[in-house]
Amino acid sequence: MLASPTVVGIPKGELVDVARVDMVVLGLLAEEPLHGYELIERFRSRALGRWTEVGRASVYQSLKRLEDAGMVLGEGQPGAGGPDRRVHRITRPGRDRLRAGLIERFGQEAGYRSDPAAALGQIHGLSTAEAAEGTAAREQALRDLLAGAVADRARLGSAPGPANAVARSMLDLQERLARVELEWLAEFRRALAAAVPDGGGIGGIGPDAVQPQSTEPSNDRSQPPTGRSSVR
Repeated sequence: MLASPTVVGIPKGELVDVARVDMVVLGLLAEEPLHGYELIERFRSRALGRWTEVGRASVYQSLKRLEDAGMVLGEGQPGAGGPDRRVHRITRPGRDRLRAGLIERFGQEAGYRSDPAAALGQIHGLSTAEAAEGTAAREQALRDLLAGAVADRARLGSAPGPANAVARSMLDLQERLARVELEWLAEFRRALAAAVPDGGGIGGIGPDAVQPQSTEPSNDRSQPPTGRSSVR
């Protein structure tokens, strides 16, 4: 991990690189002991997947890794009418690692990197129609995100406790970011349209838009047949 400026509570040069999944697992176990399935269900019920990506398999791998490192203590318990369960509880070293993992992340300049952003940043390589389809797909994805966040908020309701209050606030952040991106996307489309010399429309910045082929027959046999231009 790159050296970072001094973070409150942790001297410069002493930051630790705590994996995201470890931070999530330790954070949930800091509330109360849980077995693996309960931990995953708690992750889902809080809608944590809206703002961080953690897979089911990685949760169990994290529990094993953290237990081996003494960050988590696992204890087998008989299951109620089913197989035995292994309940995990956080230890003092685990709480220290969680604290370090949380503190070191606040000052990171992570920005808003994402696969959709990477695609939008290269949209000028597409044809007019493809760019229009791409921006329409992004708009629909954002509207689906908004609908999902609203549904998650309704499911959380007014459940008490600081963890649920934070979950509702994080859903609010997701909604606000989605609405802002929708506004930006409309401006982005207008900027694309304005960038097309012939006013060819949204996304008209690919070779087929900025270099339209003549409909007049050509006597130059060295030229390729008329049709869609290749993307350069």
